[in-house]
Amino acid sequence: MFKDPSASADERYKIVTIGSYKGRFCVYGFVSLNADAIGSFTTLILDFTGNHMELNAYTRLGGDILVELADASQDNRRVHAPKIPGRTFEDCDPITGDHHNKTVTWRGESDLSAWAGKPVRLRFRMRRASFYAMGFK
Repeated sequence: MFKDPSASADERYKIVTIGSYKGRFCVYGFVSLNADAIGSFTTLILDFTGNHMELNAYTRLGGDILVELADASQDNRRVHAPKIPGRTFEDCDPITGDHHNKTVTWRGESDLSAWAGKPVRLRFRMRRASFYAMGFK
């Protein structure tokens, strides 16, 4: 799903000209969620396979992205999914820079195998950042 991080900028981005308009598009991230200052979002309930999460994201100077997992096993839209201890915003190692396959870590740990196949929500906090995609391996 993600491009080799050692690829040159020319390989990661394509210039597209349509009429008199020109755009620069990330090969593996055509659409993004952007936070020019501060923003957040929460996924729908999902389950995943794999043992760690990777992001395709970009942060500008002074920006970062934090990720939190929430237990959605009792979530029915009326009950707020509680955060999973050890996988909270407070535990998340900030993600900064330009990454196509950045492994998300919480205090240096990336293992999510205990929650694989279980209903979870992912919460994201972004500051001066663009979020393109996520995946689990």
